[in-house]
Amino acid sequence: MDEVKAKQIEKRIDEVLKRLEEVTGAIEATTSAMLLRTKLIENFLNQLELSKKELEGIMKRISEVEKRLK
Repeated sequence: MDEVKAKQIEKRIDEVLKRLEEVTGAIEATTSAMLLRTKLIENFLNQLELSKKELEGIMKRISEVEKRLK
């Protein structure tokens, strides 16, 4: 009886460990995807900052030309 119970417990432990491995894999995949998205967002924000600086430079040049035309 004890041997049967021990086998059942061992089987259940193996099932739980397998499920934990699956969940851990899913968490790792999700984390990787989130890190990739974060990197993409950072790159996008950097591009926006560059675009903002370019626009500021263009606006400054337009302002200088307007002053010369007056």
